[in-house]
Amino acid sequence: MASTTADGDQYILLRDSSASSRLFGQHFIMIARNGWLLHPSVQPVAEKSNAKIADIATGNGVWAGEVALKYANAQVVALDMSDKQYPQSWMMPKNLSFDTYNVLQAVPEKYIEYFDIVHIRFIMGGLKGPEDMAVVIENVSKMLKPGGYVQWQDVYRPGWQVIDRMLSVDVGDEKFPPFLAKFDEAVKGGLDRTLSRTVHHLLKGSDDFANLEMMVPGVLPWLLKYETDYLAISLAEMLKASRGTRAVGEESIRLLDEAEALLQGYLAQGGLLTYKTMVVVARKDDGA
Repeated sequence: MASTTADGDQYILLRDSSASSRLFGQHFIMIARNGWLLHPSVQPVAEKSNAKIADIATGNGVWAGEVALKYANAQVVALDMSDKQYPQSWMMPKNLSFDTYNVLQAVPEKYIEYFDIVHIRFIMGGLKGPEDMAVVIENVSKMLKPGGYVQWQDVYRPGWQVIDRMLSVDVGDEKFPPFLAKFDEAVKGGLDRTLSRTVHHLLKGSDDFANLEMMVPGVLPWLLKYETDYLAISLAEMLKASRGTRAVGEESIRLLDEAEALLQGYLAQGGLLTYKTMVVVARKDDGA
């Protein structure tokens, strides 16, 4: 849920069946835009016999499931702080297992230097700031074997963008679409846009990682209708979650109502949305 709980849950979306469907759509949109499940630099590692692959903040495990099918000789572990969206184990490939783990907490001993690859996708909404980001990077380093890889895809500033048929977007760092700016105001800065470049900078400045690569997937015109639908569903879910938890008081409710009205008005006029992301890949130093 969107509220902060005793175990530090900062999730700004939901964990019901509709949310799981959103994650399923999000997965295939991002794979289409990226062109791969694993970055080409990482694929040879996954192809090795008995490679260990972790998917952090796995949600419903759709990425982990597809990776387990594609790399049948690998062992894939799907990790999330909540198991509410996990499928039943019998449905999944035999080389995929699920476990609960909050990446902001101490790494379990069994996962210390256990993985050849750690995958992360879209966790910034659950982080409070650069300090949390640094904790994640430190824990990822602990989980990786020397020479292992992290692949991290997340929002890239400014994230949400309105787009037209000429594929021109608002490239201003600080300017969100009006409906998202209104949501941001309602939750009092709940969307930390300063994090969007932090992962790249922290990995680049870390003594633990090298061979850093970064890419920003481009816009695919044929995908824009589906991407717009996915983003509209995502914002509606954020609004619903916020009304139930974060949004306290009449002023916040008013702002959330205004955000929803602005979104629906934009969509009714045939407006399109895209989500700017980045993929960062880095290799843990092996001392060689």
